[in-house]
Amino acid sequence: MALNIGGVFCTTFGTQMATRALAAWFISPPLGIGAGVVTELSYPEERAQKLGWWTLLITLGIPGSAFINGFVTQHIGVAWVFWIFAIINGVQLIAYVLFGDETLYIRDSPISLEPRKGFARLIPRRIDPRPFQLQNFIAPLFLGRFPRILIPAIAYTIVFAYANIAIIVETPLLFGEKFHFNSQQIGYQYVAIIIGSVLGEQLSGPMSDWFLRYRRHQKGHTIPADRLWLSYIGFGTVIAGLLVWGFQLEKAITWNITPCIGMAIAAFGNQVLTTILTSFAVDSHKEHSASIGVFINFCRQVYGFVGPPTLTCSVIRSDWNLSSAGHFTSLLCLKRSR
Repeated sequence: MALNIGGVFCTTFGTQMATRALAAWFISPPLGIGAGVVTELSYPEERAQKLGWWTLLITLGIPGSAFINGFVTQHIGVAWVFWIFAIINGVQLIAYVLFGDETLYIRDSPISLEPRKGFARLIPRRIDPRPFQLQNFIAPLFLGRFPRILIPAIAYTIVFAYANIAIIVETPLLFGEKFHFNSQQIGYQYVAIIIGSVLGEQLSGPMSDWFLRYRRHQKGHTIPADRLWLSYIGFGTVIAGLLVWGFQLEKAITWNITPCIGMAIAAFGNQVLTTILTSFAVDSHKEHSASIGVFINFCRQVYGFVGPPTLTCSVIRSDWNLSSAGHFTSLLCLKRSR
């Protein structure tokens, strides 16, 4: 909340980037603990659906914010983007102080910690009786030694980088330069990603759990890899969506809906893979469920930062004859390289 208030008063690029970097640091805990919470609260047959709700909200955060703040920027100014975030954070803080109880479930532990009452609950304390170790901060990074966590994380990272991050980052530049859109009109384009992600979750979560129940009825038991059969739907739709988005945007003289259809198809496949691959990794190593969320998000964020810009620059350095869409993308790459 404090950093978002600070973002309102930043007057230079450097100070604004400093507040954004620090805000990313402090917003990271909820990105990591979601998978562990869902795993503890749900049975395997319904875990994909519950994990899907968590991953869907994470996925919708970026396009949802871009859609809403297109109107905000157009009508009341950029500063109100940060004011709105600060207000939301303030409401969250007050609500958590008033209604949130710190609890911890330790399997096979004789120690039972009851939530404290009254003002005592406002005093910070460590409720985990196990000794604190510095290696706890980096322990999730060592999950790469497990193939059933590493391979899904890499697959999800690459898909998310190009079916979500690349499209979201390129949309303001491509649609703004090519069609001369303002902030509000650019915000409209993100509706396609929102619709595609929501539809993808309706398929991936419930269908994955249904498929697991079907395999259990058929074989008498299930294994985590049974979920992966549905991943082919996700990979196929991501490839198709990116091709439709790129080719139709390249050919467009005036705006038409076909590039947005490609965005929706890619977002659909991305959400299918998000739920299925995360559920597979968690089912394979439930003992590391909380840390799996941290590891997957770490891989996603790092590659999302360096992947799409690197690919864009490599295309520009080639001898390809770039079209108008490629030319606008090259402008972004040159700005980033400077």
